Amino acid sequence: MSGATKHQAEREEFWPEVEQFFNSLPPRLFRQGVLLKNNLATFYSDTGQFNDILERDHDHPLLYLHFWLLDDFHTPATADRARLERYLFLGLAFTFAAVYTQESILDESSNFDNNFLLLAQALTRQADLSLAQLFQESSSFWSYHRRFWDEYAEATLATADCRLPTGE
Repeated sequence: MSGATKHQAEREEFWPEVEQFFNSLPPRLFRQGVLLKNNLATFYSDTGQFNDILERDHDHPLLYLHFWLLDDFHTPATADRARLERYLFLGLAFTFAAVYTQESILDESSNFDNNFLLLAQALTRQADLSLAQLFQESSSFWSYHRRFWDEYAEATLATADCRLPTGE
């Protein structure tokens, strides 16, 4: 049994919360969300279904890493573990969607433009709300989290700067 298969039931239990987020977006963001979900389903699922993203054998195991860590640490099946699994899964799913959206905005060949910035922001905010269920405001997690996003922003902007015409 693969690690993904082992935790499929948990994924299926938490996925409706991802769908609920997209379904509750205001009309214009909802339409952008539909396009985002279609893109993710096309590029990250063999079935073409949004709820199947990142579960192929060759996909990065982003949505499963936390399950595996909890297994490796022999974390017992308690309410605390279920809470960790839920909010980490949701935080990772929304972060993946946010980063994909931001990267697509910067990709001139994609069908995403600057109008999708608010969707990316909503996804990032939702990821942070999920993680805030686990980490108190005073937790050192947030300084690492901020540093990660700062470094991501700098690397993304440096890459964008490299694409600018040199004026030759």
